[in-house]
Amino acid sequence: MFKNHCRFPVDAALKQITNYEETINHVESVLRMHDAGSGAEALYILLSACHSLRGIAYKQERHHLPRQQYHQRWRWAELLGNPHAKNRGISGDTTQGVLDRLSTITKGKPSKIFLLIGTNDFARGKSVDEVAKNVEKIVERVKRESPATKLYVQSVFPVNPKFNKFSGHMDRKKDIPALNAKIKAVAARHGVTYIDVYNSLVIPSTDVMNPEYTNDGLHLLGKGYLKWVEVLKPYLK
Repeated sequence: MFKNHCRFPVDAALKQITNYEETINHVESVLRMHDAGSGAEALYILLSACHSLRGIAYKQERHHLPRQQYHQRWRWAELLGNPHAKNRGISGDTTQGVLDRLSTITKGKPSKIFLLIGTNDFARGKSVDEVAKNVEKIVERVKRESPATKLYVQSVFPVNPKFNKFSGHMDRKKDIPALNAKIKAVAARHGVTYIDVYNSLVIPSTDVMNPEYTNDGLHLLGKGYLKWVEVLKPYLK
């Protein structure tokens, strides 16, 4: 569990800052202050692809990351209400990409890992079975390499073709529920928690992402992130 449930002290300070550069400098200083006192057992790792906010944060690498990545990492910590949350998602990532870099995550022995992966595999022509098998490999490796870590496997998110973008993803819309069923079965086989975010994002009684949550059919808007966080919050305690 987290040792410290305080939020970044940004509210009052940021209200006084109007310059973007000063804002990022402030966020960096807060990150350094909080990271200095957080141990590996306090970490929650978020592994996702299309919905990564492009924040990639290793504690030991924080001084070498571009400032934009600091900023995005701060946003995730704020969304989740905990400064120890580390976003290790990479935009455009696949199940194989996660497998290739998984050891860099498990060696930190995080308290919890929240996995969301698979939608970009579809865009690269992978079958439902291929994606599900790779998800299972990820689950098996986390359990083997970091057995004390609590793993949460999330459903792949829905898409919305009406925006006429990302045809490689949209063409596989009908495969998403089938993949989620297999991912849920993987979680059950290995005794890890499956989190259904999919049904919180679709238009009720459809398989289409609610347009209130996206403006391109694939990626979430702020309102979509808040809905996602609402689903995750019970598992963050």
